[in-house]
Amino acid sequence: MIEPYENFERAMLVAKAVGRELENPMSIKTTLARHCAEGDETAWHLYREVFESGVVYLELGGVAIKLRSRDLGGADLVVRLPIATAVQLGVNSVVPTALWESACKGDKESPLRRLRGSVKK
Repeated sequence: MIEPYENFERAMLVAKAVGRELENPMSIKTTLARHCAEGDETAWHLYREVFESGVVYLELGGVAIKLRSRDLGGADLVVRLPIATAVQLGVNSVVPTALWESACKGDKESPLRRLRGSVKK
């Protein structure tokens, strides 16, 4: 049987051999929820780090993102989620029902009709 310390040492050696540093070699993740990708679905993993309180992490697989850095540090991140993934994550629970249904229908004309009357000629 390999001791946990030996596993850690082996992981560090393998990482060095392939020229990569491990992101956080002491990371201990506890899964809160997970969805494995099936077909064209998005995979996601909601977890927490055992030695870190007050935060959770959401890892999304195969999604399109936009990342914009800020002058004073940090970044703005926009993630393009399929509706099914948003529902799995409970995003729909914080959106008014009529607005959510409109987003799910993909009604591209509705926002344009609302805007038509708001512009003065």
